[in-house]
Amino acid sequence: MEDLIRRVHQVFMWSLGMREFNQRQTGDWYTGMECLVARRRSKRQERFLAITSVIFQTVLIISSLILAWSKIDCHLLGTIFTSSAIVVNLCYLLFYWPLLAISPVICIIILARTSFHRRRGIETAGRTISWVDSFGGDDEMTYEVMEGPRISQWCTFIVFYTLLLASCTLETLDSASLLPECQTWSATISIVCNLGNQFFYCNFCYFLYLKRKSLERNCERSVTFMRVQIQQHERCCSRASNVFRRYYAFRKFLFPWLNSVLFCSVFGLTFFLSWKLYYPPIDPSTHSSKNGSLHFQDTLFCSATCKTAYVERHDESLIFPAKVVTEKFMMIIIALHVVRGLDLKHQWDHFRMNVYLATSTVGDKEQWKLLTELLEKIHPDTNHDILASVTFPLLGLITGFLSGKNAA
Repeated sequence: MEDLIRRVHQVFMWSLGMREFNQRQTGDWYTGMECLVARRRSKRQERFLAITSVIFQTVLIISSLILAWSKIDCHLLGTIFTSSAIVVNLCYLLFYWPLLAISPVICIIILARTSFHRRRGIETAGRTISWVDSFGGDDEMTYEVMEGPRISQWCTFIVFYTLLLASCTLETLDSASLLPECQTWSATISIVCNLGNQFFYCNFCYFLYLKRKSLERNCERSVTFMRVQIQQHERCCSRASNVFRRYYAFRKFLFPWLNSVLFCSVFGLTFFLSWKLYYPPIDPSTHSSKNGSLHFQDTLFCSATCKTAYVERHDESLIFPAKVVTEKFMMIIIALHVVRGLDLKHQWDHFRMNVYLATSTVGDKEQWKLLTELLEKIHPDTNHDILASVTFPLLGLITGFLSGKNAA
């Protein structure tokens, strides 16, 4: 069973481009004598994993482009006069599709940078770690977290993939409700691309969640180390600096990523709900609404009949709004759970507090004072970031509601 779980984890990490993620931490955490035990692979295996991982990421990027083109072709091209229902598809292309498409792009950038650093022999020690470096395979505790999941991790796994299953089920049911002549090979390809990108987004978010759990594990063990080795001032300071560098690099990625996900998802959700509330119904006999008649032309992937059916289902189908709302909620809930709030700053605050409490009653008071001064010195000013974390979701909520009402 353990071997099966390990194989699944390796495939999971390979799909994200993290093929070097195969290290285990051993050693005595209380004395700081840690060592890494890496599973060696042959050069042929390394080349094979590298090539296939790049191919997989490229296929995902191409599939996301196909998905975008299918939306443009079926809902925007060949339109003589369109109702405001077309705005919904523009909202999809501008505020939902980029969130799905960016995940494989990030992974292939990390894969390229990791390969470049390996060839050049660049090490992260003694320099600032970028957010790209923080995703590399040098964080041995993330592998440990994956091999020995706790109850919270299993619950998170179930929640993430239950939401994904619900979204994929509604997507399939919505496609099956279309006219038989609209269930073409191009529509099938579009659905498969959409489901594949949603699945990869969920995998990517679960990996970010594991990275956060790894950071928490690192903070816990570092606090234990400092309590025992408080007399070793340089080693304690080095340990604290290393925790901060990894925390800050990870936060530099999570902060803009989370704000983008929350703004786009909240905007898309409120836009759709307000548009659905104020959008005038379509007369099925004349294919018209208060905004005018619907006239479409045949294009490469969609006929005029299918385009009319796509617009009419916005008014008639219950599956379509349920699918859209589920997609938005999936993005919001997963993103918030990845960060455990609106900002990762709580992790650093928790670490500092634990260090204060763990070291204040042991060792020399002078050593404790020097350590606390270091933690205060390297602590970043994040007041403006906290304000932005609250502003972006509220901005998405207000602008989404007003835009949806005006578009109806």
